[in-house]
Amino acid sequence: MTINKATAGGNNNPTGIGGFGDHPEHINDNPKLLKNEQRFSYWLPFFKDLPDDVFNNYIKTRGKGKMFMAESIAYERVKNSKGDVTEYKDLADRTEGRAVSRTEISGVDGGAVEVETKLSPAQQDLINEGVKDILLKLNSDAS
Repeated sequence: MTINKATAGGNNNPTGIGGFGDHPEHINDNPKLLKNEQRFSYWLPFFKDLPDDVFNNYIKTRGKGKMFMAESIAYERVKNSKGDVTEYKDLADRTEGRAVSRTEISGVDGGAVEVETKLSPAQQDLINEGVKDILLKLNSDAS
């Protein structure tokens, strides 16, 4: 049996038969693949960026029973963020990205944290050999 391997820039289907052109019914037939309209990541920025008048009339225009669940929940979250600071912060974090926060850990009375690592004798020998090799290389390069 001969196996043809794909080559860069080669024509792996010289006959042009098969594929999505001949079988469009196979395009996006994965039931687990979500469409944009089913994702929170689509709807939260969508609603956040609407002008007030368009946002306030959205349900009347769209129709309450015709909304996707993610769409409906995202609408309510954006609506609630106007009066709730916690909801607003969460919405901003999800759509704009969370601000960088720094965490510092200190020991007793603000001192250094002591960390003890336990290595097996074999691990310690490997480290010692590696350090020796590095030192020998540095010394030979210096001379």
